[in-house]
Amino acid sequence: MAMVNVYADEVEVSGAALVKKGEIRPLMDWGLSELIKVAKTTKWFSFRLNPNENSDGRKAKIGDYVDAAITAEQEKI
Repeated sequence: MAMVNVYADEVEVSGAALVKKGEIRPLMDWGLSELIKVAKTTKWFSFRLNPNENSDGRKAKIGDYVDAAITAEQEKI
């Protein structure tokens, strides 16, 4: 949340901001999925692994773990 608050202009330009009736929704109304979408769109997460290859998980960065968690959640649905 702090990153979105501090870099609000960057979030707005990225097109990932939650907009309702032409205005950005209050930050406290955002959920984790919206915050993750903003972080991925603005490239705030660092990635190291290629999702199309079997890679060594010991070299993973936070973005790789987020992608894995999102994929696992989507496959449950």
